[in-house]
Amino acid sequence: MPRLAEEGLDGSPRPRAERQLWDMYLDQTDSDDKETSDGWDSDLDSMLIFAALFSAVLTAFVIESYQSL
Repeated sequence: MPRLAEEGLDGSPRPRAERQLWDMYLDQTDSDDKETSDGWDSDLDSMLIFAALFSAVLTAFVIESYQSL
């Protein structure tokens, strides 16, 4: 798959120096983006587990209190 840095917006080839600059930029941002999304993924897992447990406990309390009405 060709790198996005190899072509300009109009599809024309970029000069070599500009391609090298964009390749360095894309390599750095790819790793940073992966770290960020991995962090979000683990945070989201924790929040979903908390929400599920909270919902289960709240449901149990609602059922018990509904019976006493």
